[in-house]
Amino acid sequence: MGSNVEGYGMARSGIFMVLMGLWRFSSACPASCTCSISRIVCIDPDPGIEDFPILTLDDMEMDINITDIYIANQNRLFDINDNSLKYYSNLRNLTVTHTGLTSISLEAFFNNTRLQYL
Repeated sequence: MGSNVEGYGMARSGIFMVLMGLWRFSSACPASCTCSISRIVCIDPDPGIEDFPILTLDDMEMDINITDIYIANQNRLFDINDNSLKYYSNLRNLTVTHTGLTSISLEAFFNNTRLQYL
């Protein structure tokens, strides 16, 4: 009987850790965006973003697997620099439309070897 109680307690603490990680992840998402484990969508122009959101769970065992980023209506986003997308090595689809984009660094997509759609 004691092992069932211990197992239940371990399961509850595991669920708690996952939920805390997700809370930290969602709290890192900018107000103009919605974020999930696989997707970032930034379409709200107010307050808008100036840089690509950087979402990491570096001290958690959970892996962020961002495959899609959609950015629209962000008039203060002017460039994609060397660091903008470096954390998103699994990125496959990137859409940037109706922004103030004027510059893309030569090394902007260096870590994005799986990028299929730009």
